Amino acid sequence: MIHFATRDERLRQFFGAYFNQDWELDDPDVPSVVDRYARDYEGDELDGESVIGLLVKDLRWLVETNKEIPSTDLWNITFDEYGSYYTGEFTGEDAHQWLQWVARRLENHLNKQ
Repeated sequence: MIHFATRDERLRQFFGAYFNQDWELDDPDVPSVVDRYARDYEGDELDGESVIGLLVKDLRWLVETNKEIPSTDLWNITFDEYGSYYTGEFTGEDAHQWLQWVARRLENHLNKQ
């Protein structure tokens, strides 16, 4: 598996590859997408750190650095900058909370390793 060294590369890989325009064809729901990423990168390391753990930090960074902006703007960032075709905007999901949920779900996978 290719490992991406920078935060932006990892976020683009996660959102662009796993939440691409056909994500609903690959997986039945959002938890399944996150779980597939965790399976794909289970046990992988970059410079001695878990690839999944790095993404957890990246997701938390994304939320923290954008905590003052509206949820709609954060959804737009995940699309415009990172290539995500998932948005909970139409179901009323808050982007900040959703990203934290993704980080927690990935962290749960780390704790099982």
